[in-house]
Order: sequence, then structure tokens, then C-alpha cells
Amino acid sequence: MYIIKPEWITHGDRTQDARNKKPCIYSIHVHPDGKRLATGGLEGHVKIWNTLPVFDEQAEKDPKCHKLLCTMTMHNGAVLCVRWSNGEGRYLASSSDNDNVIIIWERDKAIKYLRGHESDVQDLAWSKDNQYLASCGVDGFVMVWNVSTFELVKKIDQHAGFVKGVTWDPSGKFLATQSDDKMVKIWRTSDWGLEIDITTPFINAPGTTLFRRLSWSPDGCHIAAANAVNGIQCIAAIINRDDWNADISLVGHQLPIEVTAFNPKMFYMKDNEDTDKSLSTVCALGSQDRSVSIWVTRFSRPVCVAADIFDHNVYDMAWTPNGKNLFACSHDGTVACLLLAEELHDIAPDEVIYKELTKYGYGRKNAQLPETPIQLELEEKDTGKATVEKPSSTSNRITDLMSGNISIETNKPTTDTIMTDATKELNKDISSSANDGGMLAQQKVSIAKNGKKRIQPFSMNSSSATAATS
Repeated sequence: MYIIKPEWITHGDRTQDARNKKPCIYSIHVHPDGKRLATGGLEGHVKIWNTLPVFDEQAEKDPKCHKLLCTMTMHNGAVLCVRWSNGEGRYLASSSDNDNVIIIWERDKAIKYLRGHESDVQDLAWSKDNQYLASCGVDGFVMVWNVSTFELVKKIDQHAGFVKGVTWDPSGKFLATQSDDKMVKIWRTSDWGLEIDITTPFINAPGTTLFRRLSWSPDGCHIAAANAVNGIQCIAAIINRDDWNADISLVGHQLPIEVTAFNPKMFYMKDNEDTDKSLSTVCALGSQDRSVSIWVTRFSRPVCVAADIFDHNVYDMAWTPNGKNLFACSHDGTVACLLLAEELHDIAPDEVIYKELTKYGYGRKNAQLPETPIQLELEEKDTGKATVEKPSSTSNRITDLMSGNISIETNKPTTDTIMTDATKELNKDISSSANDGGMLAQQKVSIAKNGKKRIQPFSMNSSSATAATS
């Protein structure tokens, strides 16, 4: 691990820098192209920096290489959070502690002001598909904004304290928030209802942190929550998505943890020389003890620790898109960059992350089945004369069977639709049953631990049709 502290990344003027009185930097984020860095400071400015001089010493010395690319000054208070949108990074969102507004920037222009919070806006998060922007604040509200229109979709007011952290499930099913009410709350994106309250690791957590920035792992399996406590130890709690238990603790920091940040990549790593490599996620922790630690969440020890790299609290962190470098900012007004190419070298392909996310339904939004045939009929009425494409998957075929529409072509079999003689006979029987005016006598609905519904319909013609399970 190598540590770089570029002194030219600052929110102070020359007089302040000379007196070593640099304004606090509250937030930092790397553009998805890795070439730009956004910071938000106490003086109310958003600054965009060139990352090339950070990594290239020759570029840093080159007077023709511009270090500061842009300064944006539309906020009337300290900028507490800056976040680029995902993908192409078209937008930059920033929030403040005085004007209580979220500004959406495109390049260097403010194109939208999002108003609704009544006090400091502490944290921001874009959903993986850029469909939503979530914000939270000292007013205790969590707000979800539609990115296509930047209109308010949902205002959640069920926290009983300052909400200081927000993060999205990368599979798009949940939103997690963390508050001074000593809870992490998980919200469903389907109806914005509360899925669960998680309290155990936070009951004795101190109320001294400015932020409680939590992070969701890229494979969707875990949440790393800040400012948790295990006994007398200040920890980061790792929450397991399968049962929402926080059984894993990352122990090592002496003071409360302000921010957690999962690496956007996954890695093949092994615990020791005698074990095989396994797929792992990597998480960074920033603490009030002025240090940053890097963890493989499978192991009980950190990969590396950068101790006392700042003179004050660590407030925010951001990984570069390639997963090899980590930026961190501090109350002391400085920025540090940790180069971790040697420690994090065996990177798993992005296809592996996608495969892990599909376990939670990522990318399968259009394959969900209606709960009842009546619901399907209502949806068909709403669509009017819209053309319906021929089903090409097992899920869509079952949908047709449930609705009594069995006009599935048999002369063009695919890997998902293979029509055998038995299947043809089954369809014939179900068709005659549907023509008689009845489709389903009953259907059995069960809910799995992960919240998904399993629907088991039964045909009325029990002598010739067997149960189909979705």
C-alpha cells in the first residue's frame, strides 16, 4: 500500500493554506470514468479535480496540466455530500447544511434544485440503474426522487432521529438508511414500506458522529453499517441480507466509525497459503481515530491499516472505478489517496458480480408473474390494443397457462420452450377447461425467507393436468 496526500487538493485560499487553516472537506466522490474527483467543503463550494496529477508525478509537475477543473458556488452553506450518478456520470448531486437544498449539476451548470428537506441534508445515493436518487437529513426524513423528472416519489418519516446515511441495494429491491435513533431501517422499493428494523449492534452506539454513512456490497449480500458497538469496541457491523442479522463485526478502530465504503469490484482472495482462493468483497472503514482500514469481509482481520494519516476525523471515502485506489477526506481539510494495486490485484470480472446479483432478481423485472388471473385480465384491459410479444421464457409460458392463453407456437422450440407430446396434451386439456369458462380452481401462495412469492396454481381438470409451479 502506498499513500499519497496531494496538498493542492484544498478548499482553502492561499492565506488559509499558508496558516494551515484549511476548511473542512466533508465529502468526496470519484467520477465513473476515474478522471475526475468531486469534493464538498465547509465554505460552501463544490470543486472538481483532475485525478491524473494524483497518480502521475510528471503530470503533477507539468504547469500545463490543470489540477483544479471547476469550482461551483451555488450553495449557501457547507456542502455535506457530493455524489456522481452511475454509468456515464452525467449528473453530480450535492447537498448543503444551510440552504437545505440538493443541487443537480450537469457539467458545471446547476440544472435542478430539489427542495423538500427542512434541515441539513446529510447523505445522498443514486440507485444502480439511476432511476432514483435518495437523500436523508437532520430533519429525520428520507426522500426518494425520480431521476427522469427529479420529482419527489416518496417521503419517508419513520425515523425518530437525525438520518445520517443512505445506500441502495444494487439489485434494486431495497433501500437502507441509518439514523441517530440507533437503527438501520430497510425499505422495500416495491411499495416503500418498512421491511425490518435492525437495532442490536447500535443500542449502545455513541451519538458523536457527524455521519453514519453505510454501504451495500456490490454482490448485494451484505451491508456495512457505521458507528456500531460490540461490547466496548467500536465496530462496523456487517448485516447479512438473507436474514438481516448483524453477526459479523469488523473490530479494530479505537473511536467510532463515520463512514464505510464497499469496493465496487469483487476479488479472488485466500485466507492463507494452504487455502484456495474464493470470491470476496472488500470494504473500507473511516474513523474518528484519524485512520482508514481495508477489510476482506470474509476474514477477521484487516488487509491493511493506514493509521494517523489525518489530523482529525475521516468523513467520507470513495473508490476509483477500477477498485485499486481509495480516496478519503477529513475534517482537517486534506485528502489522502491509498494505492492498493498490490493488495487488490486478482479482480473478478464484472460478469461474476452480475451473476451474484441475479440471485436476488436483478435484471429480471419483466419476468414477474401476476398474483392472480383476475389481475392479469385487469392488466390486459389497461393495455388496450397494445401488441403483446410472444413469450420466450418459461416464466412467460406459465403466465399464459395461468391466464388460459395457450397459443404458444410449437414449430419454433427454444431452449426455454420445448413442446413435447405430453405438453401438447396438457395444453389441449387446459384449453378445453378454459373454454368451459373456468381457469383455476385455486392457487397456493407461499412466501420464502427472501420475500419472494411462490404461486402454485391448480387446473380444474385434475384428471389430465398436473400442477404448474412458478
